[in-house]
Amino acid sequence: MESRDVTSKKLKITSLVVVLLVVVVLLTSFSAIFLYKNHHLNFLGPLYYQVLPNDNPLLDIEDDNLALFYDVQEIEPEMAMQEEDLKSQESFLKWQDSAREKFREILGSKSNGEFDKSTLKMISKADVGDDVERFEISYESQDKIEIPCYLFLHKNREIERAGLLIIPGHGSIEQTAGIIRTDAGYFELDYNEGYQNGAAEFLAKEGFVTLTCENRGQGRLDRLSTHAIAANAVSIGRSYQGVILDDHMAEVSLLQSIKSVSDENIGVAGVSLGGEQALYLGAVDERVTATLSFGWVSSHKILVYPNIDIDWMVPNLISYFDQASIGALIAPRAAVFSNGAEEYKKGPGWFNSEMATETTNEVKKAYTLFDDSYVEYIEHPGSHTFDNKLAAKFFTEELKVE
Repeated sequence: MESRDVTSKKLKITSLVVVLLVVVVLLTSFSAIFLYKNHHLNFLGPLYYQVLPNDNPLLDIEDDNLALFYDVQEIEPEMAMQEEDLKSQESFLKWQDSAREKFREILGSKSNGEFDKSTLKMISKADVGDDVERFEISYESQDKIEIPCYLFLHKNREIERAGLLIIPGHGSIEQTAGIIRTDAGYFELDYNEGYQNGAAEFLAKEGFVTLTCENRGQGRLDRLSTHAIAANAVSIGRSYQGVILDDHMAEVSLLQSIKSVSDENIGVAGVSLGGEQALYLGAVDERVTATLSFGWVSSHKILVYPNIDIDWMVPNLISYFDQASIGALIAPRAAVFSNGAEEYKKGPGWFNSEMATETTNEVKKAYTLFDDSYVEYIEHPGSHTFDNKLAAKFFTEELKVE
């Protein structure tokens, strides 16, 4: 009898262990699929496509039902930079003016950088060392949204300095401001706290005045998600990118309003979503002297497949422009495009050196028309991250304040 009880107990324990193992395997599998679907575990591609239902043809990479994708690849953008636009400075600048106007139109950008100083609010102040102070502030956007920011100023306000706008990627200004600290890269366990690497604080300690402001749908402005904002924007002929671009143009005005900032030495930088916006702001706003885009430049045509995020989308963008043409809108002002050497291994893989080099080589054709102009692609160590040292070197060389 006792032997049967023991056997029964062993069977129950074994059954429980098996059930727990099955639960663990299922949870792990679905968590992995979720992470891959949201661009965090790129190596799980085959598993992702095998397990998820293939009701969306754009997600089925095995079947021959990608007609829309093929259509995208065959499109020749109407306003892309052409050889005839590169015959002279005059012909290029004529194309650039019309292309910039069209680019703003399809973005749905409505602002000219308006900034109302009376809406500025000072919330808190902290000493972050190296004679740098961090101010928590906010300003009111053109459409009356209170935008939170961190501004880094040097205690000696008499010295004129270059001003940098550091645009966050998907995340928050606590990350760009260095308040949330971690050494983790984008696809490490703590990526949500680290891939922006406290860039605004780091670059302030390198001698710049820096400003970093929340993107709508992110951080403290996440009452509506980026997807919800994008959907609303598209429904009225705008885009998420155009909406936040208008905010960033106002932030350039905010930077220029600071007494210790040189109006003619304004830089912009960001990674991922911030890298996209840095590229677009440099292209549209001629007050930006130097543009640094991390983790974005590659090819628009590859970015639509298969994991496009709605907040990237700009209606008709590919019908009118390729990335090289947008990059050429920055000319002859200084620009660096940079992706991580480990993008394929740890990052989404779209923002890799091969595509970025091809795009940059096309952009360089415009820069050859101008003396003392500079554009380059630089591969940085790591994956989908903001390289603080590269940024410090670039801005120190290009934003010279006497």
